[in-house]
Amino acid sequence: ATPAVLGGVASVALGGGGRSVSVRISCSAAAVNACRGTVTLATRAGARRVALGRAPFRGLLPGRARSVAVPLSRAGRALLAGRSALLVTVTTRTSDARGVVRTVTARRTLRLSRR
Repeated sequence: ATPAVLGGVASVALGGGGRSVSVRISCSAAAVNACRGTVTLATRAGARRVALGRAPFRGLLPGRARSVAVPLSRAGRALLAGRSALLVTVTTRTSDARGVVRTVTARRTLRLSRR
């Protein structure tokens, strides 16, 4: 019974306070106590990997889901400028109270809304 993380990337608004990406994650109902871990966003720019941001989370109860706000790095904001969509890699590393660790990687399209 390992914690399972399902990642989905919501839209991001670059105007005003739109300096983060919302990633929806969940903790397996079979996990012991709460799940905790890290969400990392990255993409490719030509041949190089660009880290878009990373954020920790904790206290995610078994069987529940929530959104984690991942602040965008300066390089990430610069890369997103002028684009309407970007293919990103979402990596979540999660553990439960027993110390069971699971890493899940998913590719999602980040659609940007301009405000």
